Amino acid sequence: MRITKISVDNVPPVKKFHVDSLSDLIVIAGANGAGKTRLVSHILLAFQKPALSNIQFSIECTNEEELEQFGKQVIDSTDRGQRSKLQTMLQQNRQRRNFKSGILYFESDRSIAPVQPLAFSFEFADPYTESIGWNVPMQPLKNRWQDTQHAIFKKILTLRNQLGSRAMQLGREGRDQMGLGFDDPIQPFMDAFSMLLAPKRLVQPDLQQQKLMYEENGEKRPIDTLSSGEREVLNVAFDFILRKPTDCIVFFDEPELHLHPELLGRLIRTLQSSGKRNQFFFISHSPEVIASSLDDTVIFLTKPKEDGSNQATILKPDGETTGALLALGQSVGIVALGKKIVLIEGTKSSLDAKVYSAINRDFAAC
Repeated sequence: MRITKISVDNVPPVKKFHVDSLSDLIVIAGANGAGKTRLVSHILLAFQKPALSNIQFSIECTNEEELEQFGKQVIDSTDRGQRSKLQTMLQQNRQRRNFKSGILYFESDRSIAPVQPLAFSFEFADPYTESIGWNVPMQPLKNRWQDTQHAIFKKILTLRNQLGSRAMQLGREGRDQMGLGFDDPIQPFMDAFSMLLAPKRLVQPDLQQQKLMYEENGEKRPIDTLSSGEREVLNVAFDFILRKPTDCIVFFDEPELHLHPELLGRLIRTLQSSGKRNQFFFISHSPEVIASSLDDTVIFLTKPKEDGSNQATILKPDGETTGALLALGQSVGIVALGKKIVLIEGTKSSLDAKVYSAINRDFAAC
């Protein structure tokens, strides 16, 4: 599923936020105090309580199961019957992995909580097929990190037990060979680790110590020795890979916090490549995120207007405003922060243009 239209009224300081024709990647930008985080928290609340009258959606089905559930391509949350079906679909428990047609949320507080040791059991159920609450991916991310690590350890142990049992069964049947055509459960996490933090690489976990390990310059180290920013992107990426979401709506508040722009770009590409038909909402101040998303949907949220008109301005890919922002390049960050800018006309050799360009560069570096 994907949202094509959102209408929000009276979520102070936001009085009116109406947007439509949304793409698969949406950036909501605006000055501090404009109400971005509060807006998103109420949108998430509306998915938990679809009867909220001041928040309305149009949602497009993106798979056959959704289409069969609703009987039409586009769901209107103002329709009581469709709203009830939406609530029923969203609030069904799901498997920990292959999370489908749901909501995921990555809040701005992505601090890493200590991981408690996994209580040993002789035999674990497959953690990927275990049922979890429908709203687990909407709970604080720092509380999900332990579940992510435990699921990885459990999956490896479960696979080992299954292979051992199969080998014993074949031995009893008098066979001395066994095919090893299985997927390594740690491989998707290793691939993501390399995409994010190369040349560092994730290695097979230390199950005895219950630690995820990485290698750098030939030395193996536990991942809690990584920098806070590196651990943060792993927290996000590993949680996402564990869910392996499909046809989901993903909200990500301030993805740029604590991250170098290059690492932020790697994280976004990792998320986009780790699932299918997902829609992403980034609530961001980042010039890099905004500038790189001008071909998708960028929404500037202004402060309340005296006439009560819409506070959401969508930049159209072929609009004059978008063209101007593309020409400004990194200066789009000044717009994102609600600052005013001065444009100086002139040729490339103009002294005024050179002077003000230098001032702008110095200002942006502060």
